[in-house]
Amino acid sequence: MKGRHFILPTVLAVALIGVAIWGYNQYTQKQQYHTYVDNLYQKSFYDLIGSVENIQTNLSKLMVASSPNQSMSTLSEIRRHSDNAETNLAQLPISHLALDNTQKYLNQLGDYCYFLARNTGEGRPISQEQRNNLLKLKKNAAALTTQLHQLEEDISAKGVKWGELRQKGRRKMEQTSEDIVDTRFKDIEQQMMEYPVLIYDGPFSEGIERMKAVGLTGPEISQEEAERRVREFVGRNFVGEIERLGEGEGKIKTWNFQVMPRNRGIAPYNVDISKKGGHIVWMISSHQPARSNMTIEEAVKRAQDFLKEKGYDNMVPTYKQHFDNIAVVNFAYQQDGVIIYPDHIKVNVSMDNGIILGFEAQSYLMAHRIRDNLKPKLTEEQAREFVDDGHNITSVRLAVIPTASMEERLCYEFKCTLEEDEFFIYINANTGKEEKILQLLRTTNGTLAI
Repeated sequence: MKGRHFILPTVLAVALIGVAIWGYNQYTQKQQYHTYVDNLYQKSFYDLIGSVENIQTNLSKLMVASSPNQSMSTLSEIRRHSDNAETNLAQLPISHLALDNTQKYLNQLGDYCYFLARNTGEGRPISQEQRNNLLKLKKNAAALTTQLHQLEEDISAKGVKWGELRQKGRRKMEQTSEDIVDTRFKDIEQQMMEYPVLIYDGPFSEGIERMKAVGLTGPEISQEEAERRVREFVGRNFVGEIERLGEGEGKIKTWNFQVMPRNRGIAPYNVDISKKGGHIVWMISSHQPARSNMTIEEAVKRAQDFLKEKGYDNMVPTYKQHFDNIAVVNFAYQQDGVIIYPDHIKVNVSMDNGIILGFEAQSYLMAHRIRDNLKPKLTEEQAREFVDDGHNITSVRLAVIPTASMEERLCYEFKCTLEEDEFFIYINANTGKEEKILQLLRTTNGTLAI
């Protein structure tokens, strides 16, 4: 009987020690997790500052560039940095703020520079009106840089941690968010209202922004259903934690989430899913692969398999590039053998292990539908007569291309070579009109059409 009295306290003591150790380990892991998340947010913030600074610098260089090659190179750099800035802005825990103007500025800046690079490559130099637009965009970039540096100083002086902004129940978060981060980003958003109106042939031009999303199908979904679909899309076995971030009020209204992978070595994903129909609009992670273990062709195959897994059939790769061990693959929808360029999706693949790091389907959701009248009035042989005899035609296919007036044209896409240069020449399949010419630039990072 005495033995039993002795054993029971011992067992209880051991159990309490075990619980204490378990609790301490849980606390330690939680603290490590919060530190990890805070470091990721801090990296995104500083990368955002770096990208905006590079935008401002390159816009200044563009003002004095005299050769077409230098202008094209600088415009391409601005586009790349605007994409990076947009990605890093999306990674910050500020989804409760309406930053439509700031995001639109970065979208249109990159797209406008792509449009100008394409024109320059086709022998049309930057006009005075376009230079005036670029000067205004440079002033916006300078103002954005100043505001971000002021926010950087505020955060440093107040000892604010980005991770605290995720904890919506904390009083400290509410005060910090309202007094520092919210106020500064609201100032930025106000300034971004003053950037110039840009009318041009691009997916983020003012005309295209007025389009309706014809590719959205299905009923409205709840936030709970949206979370379930996000888990399915990212992968249930891949998802560790998921946080509801709020709502997006852009062209496509969305539910917004942040996904923490089970593998803590992979940076979080920000995912937007449409309220109507529950379609993934975009998904992005700022994860930086350390190395490259696959070819660009293998990465394209991985991206294509991913789209098929998610129900996107009849998508064919059109362009591919790779930067910093990440492959960026563009796909377009194919209907009855015709390439439908407006219905395009971009997929980012880690060339380290094949993990999907990015998915952008906004253009697809804005434009996708079954097209009528895909039968050309002109035969291929008739369309060939509108291509200069000096061009060596290497391939031909039918394609639907977008126009600046938000219309579409059925064209014969002639891939041609002239000496060492490669081009796509688009001949209207019904009228014979030359609708567009794109030059293919093959670089160490892949192929770019301008």
